[in-house]
Amino acid sequence: MNTERRTGMKNKLFIKLFSSGLQAVAVQILGAGFFYLISVYLSKDSFGIISWMNAVAMFLTTLLGFGLDQVVVRRIAVSKQSDWAAAAFFAHSVVGSLITFLILLLLQALPGHQTIYRLLPWFFAAQGLIYIGIPLKQFLNAKERFMPYGIIAVVSNTGKISTAWVLFRSGQLDIHTVMLILIAWAIFELAGLLIYLMAKTTFSFRFPVKAYMKLLKEAATPYLSVLFDMSLSRTDWILLGAIATNTILADYSFAYRAFELARLPMVIIAPIILPRLSRLM
Repeated sequence: MNTERRTGMKNKLFIKLFSSGLQAVAVQILGAGFFYLISVYLSKDSFGIISWMNAVAMFLTTLLGFGLDQVVVRRIAVSKQSDWAAAAFFAHSVVGSLITFLILLLLQALPGHQTIYRLLPWFFAAQGLIYIGIPLKQFLNAKERFMPYGIIAVVSNTGKISTAWVLFRSGQLDIHTVMLILIAWAIFELAGLLIYLMAKTTFSFRFPVKAYMKLLKEAATPYLSVLFDMSLSRTDWILLGAIATNTILADYSFAYRAFELARLPMVIIAPIILPRLSRLM
C-alpha cells in the first residue's frame, strides 16, 4: 500500500509539474516567440514604441495589483472559506483597470507625442484584460489546477503568433494591428477563464467588503517587494523610452526578454510550492 501511495503521489506531482510547465512555456516561450516575430517584421522604431507601451502598461497593472496576487493564493490554499478573496481581487482589478483606462484616454487631449498618447490606452487595455484574469488564474493555481489555464494560454499565444504571421503575409502588420492582436487574444483568455470557472468550479463573485479591506492591509507589506521587483524589471525600459531612442529600447527590451527565460524553472515550480507552503505554515 505504501508503494502504491508513493507511486500515486509521484504521478500527481508529475502531472502538476507538467501542467504548470505548460503555463510557463505558453506565457514565457510562446509569448517571447510572438514578440520575436513582430520584432523581425516591424521596424526597430515601431518595436521600440510597442515595448515602451507594454512596459508602462505592465508597471501600471503592478501598481493596481497592490500585491494581492500572492496573498490571495495563500488564503485560498489554506482554507476553502477564503475563496471569496479571488472574487474580491477580481472586483479590485476590474475597477482599477477601468479607472486607469479612462485616465489614459484623457491624456489624448495633451499636446505632443500624440502617437504614444493615442495608443497607450489601448495597449493598457490589452494588459489590463490579462491583469483582470489574474485573480481567476490564481484561484485555479491555489486549488493546484494548473492545466485549464495552461491550455488557454497555449491556444492564446499560438493564436497571437499565427495572427501576426497572417497579417505579415498580407502586408498589414503594424503597430495598430499588433495592438488589436493583443486585445483580441487577451479577451479570449479572460473569456476562457470565466467560462471554465463558472462551469467547472464553485467560484462565486460575492465577497464581504469588510474582509476585502482587511485583505488590502494584509497585502501592504508584500506590495513593497512587488514594487521593488517591478522597478528592477521594467523601470529601466520606461526610462530608456524617455531618454533614449526607440531603436535602443527595442534592442534592450528584446535582450531582456531573453534574460527572463532564464527564470523558467522558477516560474514552473513556484505555483506548485506556494499553496503547499501556505498550508504547512
